[in-house]
Amino acid sequence: FDRWSEPLDKGLARVLAQNLSYQLGIDRVTLFPWYSNQEPTFQVRIDFLSFEPVASREVRVVARWDARRLGSPAATRVQRESVISLPIGSDDSA
Repeated sequence: FDRWSEPLDKGLARVLAQNLSYQLGIDRVTLFPWYSNQEPTFQVRIDFLSFEPVASREVRVVARWDARRLGSPAATRVQRESVISLPIGSDDSA
């Protein structure tokens, strides 16, 4: 019966962009779709395959991601699948 306060797809995209900006030390990460005159140098695409609780007090995210330099040959492309498991802080949804 718990509800998320924003659409999950928009929230994930927003938080991932903020974290990527912080981790790379850059001040501008543009979410897709972008304006044609603002095409970024790099593009990262993430497909979430699962995002669910597993085992006791743990959540697992499985994602397939693709990073590439736009306007370059396919050799500059990286594709991976990541599995991340984290402990759940509490059973409380608040």
